Amino acid sequence: MPMASGNSSSKRPVRKKRDDPFHLEQKRLIEAQEALLREQERARRVIADAPKKLEELKKRQREPIKIRFNSTDVGRKKFGLPHDKFRDAASEPRRPRARKAERTLAKVQFIVSVVILAIILLMVWRTVSAM
Repeated sequence: MPMASGNSSSKRPVRKKRDDPFHLEQKRLIEAQEALLREQERARRVIADAPKKLEELKKRQREPIKIRFNSTDVGRKKFGLPHDKFRDAASEPRRPRARKAERTLAKVQFIVSVVILAIILLMVWRTVSAM
C-alpha cells in the first residue's frame, strides 16, 4: 500500500481520486448529461426532418392514385392475348378471387347441371330408341 508522502509514521493509505465517491458521482452525472445531449440532438433531428418526411408521405399517398387513374386498357383486355412480361403489375388492379363458399357453390351447380343434362339425354335416347 502506498504511504502518504512526508510523514512515514502514518499508516493511512493514500486515497486515489478515482475512488472518491464525489468523483464517481460527478463522473456518473457527466455520462448522464452526455446521454441526454445525444438524445436531445436526435430529437432535434427528428423534429427538423418531420416536415420533409410528411411531405414525402403525402407524395407517396397521392402517387398511386395518379397511376390508377392514368392507366389505360386495364379493363379492356382481350381474351387470348399473351401476357406481357414487361408490363408493370402494380398498374393493373388485381381481380378479386372468389371465396371458398362461392367456389363450392359453383361446383355443386355444375354437377347438378351435368346430372340434369344426362337425365334429359337419357330420356331423349329412350324416346328415340322406342320408336
